[in-house]
Amino acid sequence: MDKLINRYYLTTFISELARTIPHPILIILLIEQKHLTLSQITFVQIFFYLGVLLFEIPSGYLADLGYRKSGYIGSFVCMLTAYGLIYSSSSIITLSIAWFIYGIAGALTSGNVDGYIVNKLKENDLEGQIKPFNVKKTNMSLIAGIGGALIGSLLYPIISVNIYLFSLILYTIAILIALFGIKIEHSKGTIDKLSIRDLDFTKQIKLLLIMVCIIELYYVGFYQYWQVLYQSKGIDPTFFGIIYITFSLTVITSNKLYSKVDKIKDYVVIPIFVLSTLVSLFVADSILFCVIYPITLFIANLYVIDLYTTLYKVVDEKSISSMISIVSSVNRVFGIIILAILTVLLPLVDLNILLLILYIIFGTSFLILRGIFTQKKQI
Repeated sequence: MDKLINRYYLTTFISELARTIPHPILIILLIEQKHLTLSQITFVQIFFYLGVLLFEIPSGYLADLGYRKSGYIGSFVCMLTAYGLIYSSSSIITLSIAWFIYGIAGALTSGNVDGYIVNKLKENDLEGQIKPFNVKKTNMSLIAGIGGALIGSLLYPIISVNIYLFSLILYTIAILIALFGIKIEHSKGTIDKLSIRDLDFTKQIKLLLIMVCIIELYYVGFYQYWQVLYQSKGIDPTFFGIIYITFSLTVITSNKLYSKVDKIKDYVVIPIFVLSTLVSLFVADSILFCVIYPITLFIANLYVIDLYTTLYKVVDEKSISSMISIVSSVNRVFGIIILAILTVLLPLVDLNILLLILYIIFGTSFLILRGIFTQKKQI
């Protein structure tokens, strides 16, 4: 079991390193090298969400039937294909296809080997190790993200779009390690057909599902436009690699704090979170912005990792991958709707105003939904 977990950590590290190499300068690369506008970039990102949406639930279903290793390796193959298309083409159609395949990769990744490991820990009465496993998995990805940020930000001014070649090599290595180094028992689950009616949606799971979805109102804006926001505050793009690393360190610190507490008090952290997001949009001083903006990520990560840790614990073992996939799919629907609206409105409305509206909607939704479920619990 330890060998499986360690090799999972290794492939996670390598694949995440490969994935994040272009990320610190992605918007700049798409504008400078692929000649896309911000609205076009937002449009292309919709296809990522579509890819995840269409393949998330089938991926989880196949994983619960025992095809976890195939899905895991398939995710790396899809990333290899997607990054190859991004590297070789500037066509918005080809780039949309690339991001769609990218989305398929994301769908295949979730709930496969990690779901298998969680089930094995439960079977061996090691539920106490689920939380450390989840935290360490996340930290492994973040550490790889730091390495990817360094490589991408340092090499982009020198070799431009050729940084994708490093990612292609790393994904090839990850495929080989997963193919020959990760061994998983192929045991068919008891679910005979793909049906949402087969899954037990308790009140707690419904609450988690909704809460996971509405936080997308923040994450869409954060991950899509942070480079634009930093530029608007007068931050030179040459510092984006350092900023990306700061984000990774922020999440690692957030995970560290989470590992030392039993439960996040969302009714305390969410108001602070909403307030900090609103302030970050309109603060004029660049240094103050650089302090406040990562704080929003710190709090959001605390909130999300607590949601998913709780989800791992309350979902039935036989359907863990399918349930997590459904949660992710509903989340993607929210993402598609948000991106579609932003694609239309970006040429007409200031980005800061659009993000302000998203943050206010999130805060209001959280208060209403939490009040409803708290009331039901008391009844």
